[in-house]
Amino acid sequence: MIPFSERRHCVALSKEQEESPLTVKTSEVRSTAARARAEASFKKEERAKDGALAMMEYLANARMVRERTERLRALRLAKEEADKEEADKDREVPADGKKSKGAKKR
Repeated sequence: MIPFSERRHCVALSKEQEESPLTVKTSEVRSTAARARAEASFKKEERAKDGALAMMEYLANARMVRERTERLRALRLAKEEADKEEADKDREVPADGKKSKGAKKR
């Protein structure tokens, strides 16, 4: 029990004053929860943006690889065709029936 001398200095609180600490705590909890939801939403949007950017980079790299492969394939086929024509020229028999000097037996 509180001694009489200390009771004198106590002030009776109204009902609103008694509830205010609880109300403050509740609003703090609500604002904290709202902040957490906002941060989660922001992080989700950032992940979606990062994912979209990564997909664009992936598709761009895939397109570059395909273009480079097509170019190299065309160069390889042209070289093979030129080599084949050169080999055919070397194997041709002249019109007079003699073998050309460049042709060898294998």
